[in-house]
Amino acid sequence: MGILGGSAIACFVGLVDDILDIKPWQKMLGQMAAAVVLLAVGIRPSLSIIAKSMGLDMTPGMELLLGIPIVIFFVLGATNSLNLLDGLDGLCGGVTVIITLGMLFLAIHLSTWRFSDEGDPVRMTICLGLTGGVLGFLPFNRHPAKIFMGDAGSLLLGFACATLMILFAEDVPRWWMASIVIFGLPILDTATALVRRLLNKRPLFVSDRGHIYDQLMDHGYSLKRSVAICYGLAGVYAAIGIVMSQIRTRYALIVYLIVIILSALIVWKKGFLKMDGLRGAVKKN
Repeated sequence: MGILGGSAIACFVGLVDDILDIKPWQKMLGQMAAAVVLLAVGIRPSLSIIAKSMGLDMTPGMELLLGIPIVIFFVLGATNSLNLLDGLDGLCGGVTVIITLGMLFLAIHLSTWRFSDEGDPVRMTICLGLTGGVLGFLPFNRHPAKIFMGDAGSLLLGFACATLMILFAEDVPRWWMASIVIFGLPILDTATALVRRLLNKRPLFVSDRGHIYDQLMDHGYSLKRSVAICYGLAGVYAAIGIVMSQIRTRYALIVYLIVIILSALIVWKKGFLKMDGLRGAVKKN
């Protein structure tokens, strides 16, 4: 019920933004309200168990104090990153399906080992619900789109993905890390946008044509081809997360560090951090 309540708030905030075009800080307040619902029903990372697995001690008070900003950070990050990714027909929905299928694999794997009597069915239900819902929507949203999800849809999907990542932070750290890597493409696109705006001294919350999918089209790729490339990238991150979830945390961390470095190098080498020409143009809603 807490997840449904938070999802309803996230969807409503997006709907209000679609209709009234509210300010970024107002949207973020609404997203934080959705995060508070998760906290109210006890959905937060099990930091004490994770800390214990690394040989550290953590008091319940410290776990609560650290858990609150982490949940808010994940909700704000996931909802806004998927919102930013909703720039081409079928892109956000298709990438979400790939992400949730990756997380569904993790959820099924954990449930076969009775990892958590409470968490296993919740994770699987969210993954199946997201996958089925988006697959039913996607045929009407792919190019040329007949309907659009708007902020109401992208914020809802982002909140659900954020909830999944928090639910995977239940015991062994590698499952949490794997879920974050599976969500890799929206993270990469958002990080690229923020770093590019910082380097070029542009407002962080003003949309532009510098997202990865925009730059693919500026390089001459068609809309369908650009979406397909993004699907492929999302699939690569999902595959890495799934494979790395099966090895020890210390080794997975090394691989994740290599993935981050390679992703940053590719973004830099391809000139995705530049803002010349059309890339600096402000998008019109």
